[in-house]
Amino acid sequence: MKKLLFVSFVSLIALTLTACGNQATETAGAGETGTITFATMPALDAFPVFLAYEMGFFADEGLDVNVIPFFAAPERDAAFQAGTDIDGLIFDLIALTLYQQGGIDVIAVASSIGLTYLLGSPEISTLHDLPGHHVLISLNTAMDYVLERALGSVGLVQDYVELGFIPPLSLRLETLLAGHADAAVLPEPFATMAMNEGFNSIVNTWELDINPFSYGFRREVIENRPQDVLAFFRGLNNAVDFLNTADREEFIDILIEVVGYPPETRDTLAVPTFPNFATPQIHHVESVLQFSRDRGLLTMELTPHQAISTILE
Repeated sequence: MKKLLFVSFVSLIALTLTACGNQATETAGAGETGTITFATMPALDAFPVFLAYEMGFFADEGLDVNVIPFFAAPERDAAFQAGTDIDGLIFDLIALTLYQQGGIDVIAVASSIGLTYLLGSPEISTLHDLPGHHVLISLNTAMDYVLERALGSVGLVQDYVELGFIPPLSLRLETLLAGHADAAVLPEPFATMAMNEGFNSIVNTWELDINPFSYGFRREVIENRPQDVLAFFRGLNNAVDFLNTADREEFIDILIEVVGYPPETRDTLAVPTFPNFATPQIHHVESVLQFSRDRGLLTMELTPHQAISTILE
């Protein structure tokens, strides 16, 4: 099996990625598949997109995929709201409710890996150790949701902890490592960085059976170009199959660069098993919608069935 070509994330920013050039153009002319423009961020959830590009899995589907990388969610959201050039994005379901509330009809198509951790300092190893301690999150986001559901799983509420709101993930990690907080909710790669410095994984989203993270598309794209959306996810699932069965040497360098893991973790990094992309589970979606209602973020009528697409079923 061929070794992956190493491509830096900076290069991906500089060059809008096109998955298969002339082949996709010719196929689109035949009325089959065309082009998907997709917004990503340097996160574990996005890795299958870059892997599918590098391994040619989108090209195998005759699909052009333009990947537009962003470094911050507000920049991504602003670009997505500014027009219809971006077809889909990786986001959380709380952002979906905000989009819907603002009249932008984007819906969830598939859950992402969604692995996020609640981390504690060395003396904090369980949820029952958290009361009275300072916990960092970002307000009214997936990180806030994860903390609320984590505490609720053992009968606690957020009033039992002292909350600190730091939206930028890198600054949240720095604050935690500097000893200015006792715990924080962090996704990868920041969670691994904290654990490498001695912080405990108290609980993660997989253990809680929650997943507020998703791949979403504009409803009009799903309705008008279903063949493109299906080809996109076939390419992604081929990437996932490769990732879960290949020798780590085939992908570890691009994983570290795209996601942002420290280079020194190359030989020790535990790569999780990625689930195949499938329709979000109804109870996961309803849990997030209820959180958004409780916070006053969602006041319109929106059911789980209205918030998700079943195109992959």
